[in-house]
Amino acid sequence: IYGSEPAEDFPPSIDELPAQATAGLPELSVALHIYTDDPAKRAVFINGRRYQQGGVLVEGPTVEEITREGAVLNHHGRRFLLPRL
Repeated sequence: IYGSEPAEDFPPSIDELPAQATAGLPELSVALHIYTDDPAKRAVFINGRRYQQGGVLVEGPTVEEITREGAVLNHHGRRFLLPRL
């Protein structure tokens, strides 16, 4: 379903979050997603800006991890997946 990651550890997609969890969060869109076996070479372009793991979006969330499926973001303690195109 999500590669080798245990389903219970994988966060829900941003589309699956309740409205109160995304309140105040602007629309986020992935324009480019780069995933490799080397975490240092992974990158994601969200709303026109390039981020790597650990980066903080201008919009507020932190990029916790870049996976095969997209970017796992954290916004006020809530983790969610921003899926790739």
